[in-house]
Amino acid sequence: MNISKLNSTLITLIISNKNFKRVTKQLAADMRVRKEDAQQELLMELIEHRLAKLDADTLTEALKGNDGKLNRNITFAYKDLRRKYFKAVSQQLATETDIDDLIIKEKDVIQPVHRGVSHFELQELNDFAFVIFKPKVAQFVLRYVSQGASRTQEAYGLSAIQIKKKLYYINRIIASRRNLIDTLLRTDDEMTIIEQLKLLTHIVFLIESDNYTDFVMHMYLDKVSQEDIIQDVLAMPGYRKSGLVIPNWGMAEHIKADEYNFINCVYDKVDELEKAAGITC
Repeated sequence: MNISKLNSTLITLIISNKNFKRVTKQLAADMRVRKEDAQQELLMELIEHRLAKLDADTLTEALKGNDGKLNRNITFAYKDLRRKYFKAVSQQLATETDIDDLIIKEKDVIQPVHRGVSHFELQELNDFAFVIFKPKVAQFVLRYVSQGASRTQEAYGLSAIQIKKKLYYINRIIASRRNLIDTLLRTDDEMTIIEQLKLLTHIVFLIESDNYTDFVMHMYLDKVSQEDIIQDVLAMPGYRKSGLVIPNWGMAEHIKADEYNFINCVYDKVDELEKAAGITC
């Protein structure tokens, strides 16, 4: 689709789409950018690639009807952008030899304030650092934290700008491995929420899959129907007969409105749990 053919009404419909808003929030968190910037990136990706072959009338009808294929295209556009972003980050972090060529800004470098650390804290950091970083980088981090910037600079024979570049590099590693770090730092309650999110995102994946079938969805929902999070979703408002949603999914006697409500409640519950777990942009 040519962007010049898009009118403001159509753009409003796209950015008002529930799935578009959901993946925009996640994209902003993944890329560490403002939600507005993520929204613009996703909109352009859709217009130039995933929705390029649709005319304005077809797209408008799909948006107003909350079309499943359209929602899958929105999700795939998000995944395309995420993959491109992390590929670029990985290429930048592939080798430490490129670090001297980096142009950095003061605001991009988080410089920790050195303070005395206990033996217990240092041991915890030691275990943590060697999981996140390569051995040489982990050793640098441990020395910096335990001895401070001046002694680290002297020990490595680095200039002040080289220390800043090293910290910039470490910051980028941390950003690229944020999910792993978050997992290591989460409490048991937060991990429970994460497990609930995984279950719900499996449902979202099935909903948005190009190969969606009622049979597969019913089979999965039947397996997880007694999970607390599924019961929570079924307890949300808007159902005519919530107790029949899963047993009758895709059957002749099903209530389509209840199935749509279940899907919307799943999306709402995902948003709720992400906020509770601190997964926000």
